[in-house]
This record gives sequence, structure tokens and C-alpha cells, in this order.
Amino acid sequence: MPEQDTPPPRPYVVLSLPHFSRKQLIIGAAGAVCSIALALGGIYYVRMYTTAVGIPEDLISRTHFPLYYPKHPPAGFHIDSGSFNSSTNVVTYAYRYNGNHPLLISIQPLTSGIDTSAFRPTDKFSTYIGEAYLVDLDDRSTAGIVTDKVFVLINAPDKLDMDTLHQFVDSFRPAR
Repeated sequence: MPEQDTPPPRPYVVLSLPHFSRKQLIIGAAGAVCSIALALGGIYYVRMYTTAVGIPEDLISRTHFPLYYPKHPPAGFHIDSGSFNSSTNVVTYAYRYNGNHPLLISIQPLTSGIDTSAFRPTDKFSTYIGEAYLVDLDDRSTAGIVTDKVFVLINAPDKLDMDTLHQFVDSFRPAR
């Protein structure tokens, strides 16, 4: 039997990763941390300090008290852009739901005349902006939110389901 020529085995090629010095690794890690911090800071800024959708910028800038709006209202709710009114101590606007049913909102500076013990709410809970009080009346639904600086009154002349009103009230955030 003739001997076959077999080629010699190929040497294994070992791939080596580039070697980074400790200084290079620290600089790279610091850059990654700074990039993540900048991205998170940008997201925070956009979420906290951008103008509320629908509330006119000039209205926000000329009021001397904080304004609030529902950031994520329930499905089917939309702002009535022609409803904004203001005076020295009150801002009013409206949302519409289920076709053309109004949901009226007024915001005024908090005064000592607002006595929360007299509210007698159907439901009371804490929201992002303050204490909320919901009242289920025979012919309408009403809610109030007491913040540290303002009183937000929400009135549904046409009776609104309390769970939906709760969701609407709980979505209020600062306009700026």
C-alpha cells in the first residue's frame, strides 16, 4: 500500500484582543457613564419642563400661579382649544368626552378659605400633584385637587363614571 502524503497539520491561529491599559479602560467607562447620564438628563428635562400640550404658552407665562393639565387623559378625551379663559386669580379651560360632553377645569391660587374637611368626598386619594377629592352627585361628577399652591376644580355637568374621573384626575401634571 503506497504511503499517502498528508500535509502537516496547520498551526492554530490564536486571535488576540487588543490590550487596553487601565487608563484607557477608565476613560472609556467614564465616557459611557457620562453618555448615559446625559441621555437620562435629556429625557427628564423633556418630561418635566416642556410645555403642556394644548395650554397656550402665553397663558402659562402670564399667570402668577402654577397651572396643571391631564398629561394622559382617558381615551376619547380631548382639550377644547377655544375654551381657555383667565383673569388675575383663575384660569379655566375644558375637555370634551363622549362626543361633546364638557369637563370643566378651573385653577386658582390656594387660599385659607378652602376647607378640605367640608368636601365630604366619595373618594379621596393622593396624586402626583396633591390630594384629590372625588364627589359623585346625582346629576354630575366633581373633583378637586389641592396642591401646595393651587386648587384645581374639575366639574362634569353630565355625570361621568367615577373610575374614568379618577383616571382623568390622576393624570394631572404641572404645565411646566
